Amino acid sequence: MLLLAIGLFSSTFAAAEEIKLQCNYSTRISYQDGTIENESGLAIVEIDDQMPEFLRIEISAPGAINDVGVITLTSPLRKNIINLSDINKWDLSNSTTGNVAKGHGDQITGISIDRNTGGLIVRSNTYFQDGRFVLTTSSGNCVKVNNKTRKF
Repeated sequence: MLLLAIGLFSSTFAAAEEIKLQCNYSTRISYQDGTIENESGLAIVEIDDQMPEFLRIEISAPGAINDVGVITLTSPLRKNIINLSDINKWDLSNSTTGNVAKGHGDQITGISIDRNTGGLIVRSNTYFQDGRFVLTTSSGNCVKVNNKTRKF
C-alpha cells in the first residue's frame, strides 16, 4: 500500500512543469474614443502547469501587457475561469473585478500559447466604472528559456 501511495505521488509530481519563455510581441491598444496605440517589446512568460488541477500564466513586460496573468484558482475578485488547454496549447482566460473605490471595473484576460509553434496571443478587455473601456490585443513568438544551464 505504501508503494502504491509513493507511486501515485511521484506520478502527480512528475506532471508538474514550471516553464519560462522569452517572447517578442506586438500590441494594439484600442480606446473607446477610437484612439489606437501600437507597441512592441520583449516579454518574459512564466507558466506553472500542474494540469488538470492548476495552471498559472504570468507575463512581465514593459507597456500594456505588463503584469498580465491568468490562473485557474477562483477568488472573490476572480471569476469566469475558462481553461481550454490541452497537450498542444495553454489557453486560459478569466475575469477579475477591480477596485471600485479607484474607479476600476472588470477586466477580462485571455492568454493562449501554442506549444508547438511558440505563438502567443494575449487579449485583455478593461471596463471602467465610468463606462470607458480599453481593448488590448498582443501577439508574438516565444522560445523556451533554459534554466538548467548556467551562463556564468
